[in-house]
Amino acid sequence: MDGVIVINKQIGPTSHDVVNRVRVLSGSLKVGHLGTLDPLASGVLPLVLGAATKLASSLAGSEKIYEFTCCFGEVRTTDDSEGEIISKRAVPQNLLEELRELLPGFIGVIDQRPPLYSAIKIKGRPMYSLARKGKKVEAPLRRVTVNNLKILKSDGNRVRMSIDCLSGTYVRSICRDLGFKLGCGAYASDIFRLKSGRFTIDQAITMDILEKNPSQMHKHIIGLEALKSKGACSMIT
Repeated sequence: MDGVIVINKQIGPTSHDVVNRVRVLSGSLKVGHLGTLDPLASGVLPLVLGAATKLASSLAGSEKIYEFTCCFGEVRTTDDSEGEIISKRAVPQNLLEELRELLPGFIGVIDQRPPLYSAIKIKGRPMYSLARKGKKVEAPLRRVTVNNLKILKSDGNRVRMSIDCLSGTYVRSICRDLGFKLGCGAYASDIFRLKSGRFTIDQAITMDILEKNPSQMHKHIIGLEALKSKGACSMIT
């Protein structure tokens, strides 16, 4: 099997867990991903199989679209719902008004510091492994691109938002920094990826469905010819 299969990853497994499960189902030793999702994130996870693994860098694409919930009033160690609470703070009474005023400053090319619990490497070691051992580390600022950031709806201190950004942007850091600017703290939850490169949630299938019907897996694979015809990868010959 050669091509791309788009998985609608559920909350819980790591991206590598999903890769391993697809490897078993496909009977292929060559399965990779086109950009990971955190265990607590769900949504679009494109995987490359067989000969497509050699074209991963061309197939990946940099645009990502997420929907997520920004929870104001708490600072957490991991900047998401899995982390321990560091502090609780009062949320501004006019939260949405102040939030709307902040959003333009988070759109465009911005400097962002990755979360403490991330896969960014410091002296060859992932930050999350150092953080779990209680070591105080801080990743350097990185320049990222946010094309759009908007509010979808709100429920008290929980604000549902969407972001259109390029690779390397951390949703958790967006929430953390919005909370810092508002003086009340914030963390991200319910992170759902709708798009990764040219691959969208409309093309995705869950692992539960795949594992119930493994013989039908080939029907969900976007073959090399289809990828070429849609202009996904000019390197496919």
